Amino acid sequence: MKIDSWDDAYGYLIVDSQIIDISIYNSTYGTSSICGLTTNDYSFPLDANFTHTSDSMTINITTTLNSTVYQKSFGIKKLFLLVDYVNFT
Repeated sequence: MKIDSWDDAYGYLIVDSQIIDISIYNSTYGTSSICGLTTNDYSFPLDANFTHTSDSMTINITTTLNSTVYQKSFGIKKLFLLVDYVNFT
């Protein structure tokens, strides 16, 4: 979720140091202010399907935002992780 005044900032979903998704947002996205400043916030679905074969996984969600959290930030709502286990032995 984009919160407050993003100025063409990028959002990244990174799994095990591999970029899975890149999104760019600015202040024109969104129709209402849910929290924070009066700038419109934007909630959006993100579906990311990828193959993973390791025993562990590191998930990073980050941005290129360059201001304090009081001016620009992001949030996560309804995070689901579906694991489809297949044993080929």
